[in-house]
Amino acid sequence: MKGLEDYIQAASKDGKPPRPGIILAIRMCLLALKRIEIADPDEHKRRLVVIVETDRCLPDAVQLVTGCRLANRTLKLRDMGKMAATFVNLERDRAIRIAARESANEKSAIEYPAMERLKALEKAYRIFPDEDLYHVEWVRVS
Repeated sequence: MKGLEDYIQAASKDGKPPRPGIILAIRMCLLALKRIEIADPDEHKRRLVVIVETDRCLPDAVQLVTGCRLANRTLKLRDMGKMAATFVNLERDRAIRIAARESANEKSAIEYPAMERLKALEKAYRIFPDEDLYHVEWVRVS
């Protein structure tokens, strides 16, 4: 599977890096795939379903990293206004919900006070440990 920088490059437009939310979402996907034991999403077509809880940048990153799409019914939208998603490995009957922590935004401003807000978020989302960025919980999906 590709790494974070590969996906960031793929999400770049006109040579500009993607917005911080895309970076956060890409990392969320990579973390989820690791936890539900999917090394290569291309090998798990139709055995991976993702339920996103926002219609903002998260679905774009999910489609980029996992290949799940609304059109093939492997990407579901339950808009609750949260930067969160549930990743379901149908083959192993495992599901994990990952939600972005709001505290990461605050921490980025503290860690990088001299940087412009979006630049600070971009840097933070690239390097902060997963524990600082996300709340992770195993769930059951019926």
